[in-house]
Parts: sequence; C-alpha cells; structure tokens
Amino acid sequence: MNIFESGVKQQPEIPQQLLEKLKLGASFRFNILAIPNIYSQAPLLNLTVYLMRRHNLLVRLKLEEAKLMAFLTEVEAGYDVNNPYHNNVHAADVMQRLTTMLTAGARSIYPTFLSDMEFLSCIIAAVVHDYNHPGKNNAFLI
Repeated sequence: MNIFESGVKQQPEIPQQLLEKLKLGASFRFNILAIPNIYSQAPLLNLTVYLMRRHNLLVRLKLEEAKLMAFLTEVEAGYDVNNPYHNNVHAADVMQRLTTMLTAGARSIYPTFLSDMEFLSCIIAAVVHDYNHPGKNNAFLI
C-alpha cells in the first residue's frame, strides 16, 4: 500500500512522558540524548510531529497528520539504529536544532522571512538529510 493513500491509519498519540520531555524541544537547552530509551520511542517521528504541531504547520498547510506520520514512520525506518552517528536520533537532533535556529529569539527568520512552505521544506530536509546513510565517509566509499 502506498503510504500516501487515504486509508493510512493514524499512529498513536505521542506518549505523555515523552511529551513532557519534548516541551523543551523548542529550546537550545533540549538534549535528545538525555531522554531514556529514546531509540525505542521513534524520536524522529515524535519530535517532528510535536514541533510541527507547535508551529501550527499542519493546520496552516492543511496537512493530513495521518499521512505525515506514515511518511515519517517510513523515513525513520530508513535510518539504521546500529549506525553509531548517522541514525534516527541524529536526524531528530538536527531537525530540532534547525527548527530552533529558525524560530528562536529576536533574530528568528520564521515566520518573518520564510513562508510556511519554506519552513516545512527546511524541516523535511533536516529529517531526511542522512536517510539510508551507510555509516561510512566519502573517502571510504570511493
């Protein structure tokens, strides 16, 4: 089944205990590695959905949350949790840092200089930036 088909079932809500930790996700003080058992809690999916909800992107861009969650579930599955660095936790961390840089403080550029679609594009770029990364550098691959 295509993940973008209308029959996609919505994933469960973000667990309350994890949600409490994610509330720091809009801050530079957020440390994803401080969340116990983060690998088993779909960090990329949960943090991305939390921040997109927080910035009201789902409503403003008329995105179907179930389809977004299905997409993020597939992307997260493309990150190897055994990869010591380029894994789903790293992708979630990069996405959170980028989102914070674009929105935090007096010098934030969203929404002043970025449209909702441009902001979403930045988030998605961060989410997929190391998708299926083999865990090796360019010199090794050449």
